[in-house]
Amino acid sequence: MKILDFKRPPSRFMAEYAREQNLIGKKIQAARKAQKLTQIEFIERLKDYEIDLSLSAYSKWEMGTSAPNGYQLLALCSALNISYDFFTAPDPQREDDDVLNYEGRRMLKEYRVFLESNDRYISHPKTRIMPVSNLKVSAGTGEPLDDESFEQISLPASQIPDGADFGVYIHGDSMEPLYRDGQLVWIHRCDILNSGDVGLFILEGHGYVKMYNEYYPDEKDPAFKDHIDSYGILHPGVALVSYNEKYSPIIIAPEETLKIAGRVLS
Repeated sequence: MKILDFKRPPSRFMAEYAREQNLIGKKIQAARKAQKLTQIEFIERLKDYEIDLSLSAYSKWEMGTSAPNGYQLLALCSALNISYDFFTAPDPQREDDDVLNYEGRRMLKEYRVFLESNDRYISHPKTRIMPVSNLKVSAGTGEPLDDESFEQISLPASQIPDGADFGVYIHGDSMEPLYRDGQLVWIHRCDILNSGDVGLFILEGHGYVKMYNEYYPDEKDPAFKDHIDSYGILHPGVALVSYNEKYSPIIIAPEETLKIAGRVLS
């Protein structure tokens, strides 16, 4: 019986072992193929990083008969969008490069997914591109708000709450202490709110961030009759309330058209 001479990879990076196994060349090739690049296409990309190689010279890198120098390796990492420790990490696709069995590798993969989903554990936090209005809302008189006022900005995903559709900036102190002047708040687009919800409203073309409140006027209210329909049913009135008590509620007259643009996410 022939006994296979199986050499387990060392637990640390060993230069002679890496050279014998052509670890750098194989990983360069794997990273290039992952980018779906031919050798010639990749050589052309390397020129953007001031590396000018012939096809023969580059092929020697992948075959292991020569290797990039330190500066070339760093440029190569940039061109392939990989970290330099890619070349010292075990290859998870090869069982002989890992002391873990199949079940252990499966658990490790699941834990990696968990870590990568949490910005706390990744070196480059994930970002999202979101529409944000460059016009501020919620001043005492409101600010105009229209679709043309929005621009797309990139922000860390951890700063954007679930359900957010777009962002607006607060202007003024009418919603202090919870919302301050210049604060970016996120809006979930909807057209129905419950009393007590903080929402974004469009009234006469102006935008407001206020608390939504429904109320039933009493008979002494001059607008009482305006809230009774032809069947004699009393309908609630709507007021936009500021958290800052020095601002009076904005009472929405029956003839005014109030549009609910969305709910403010806390």
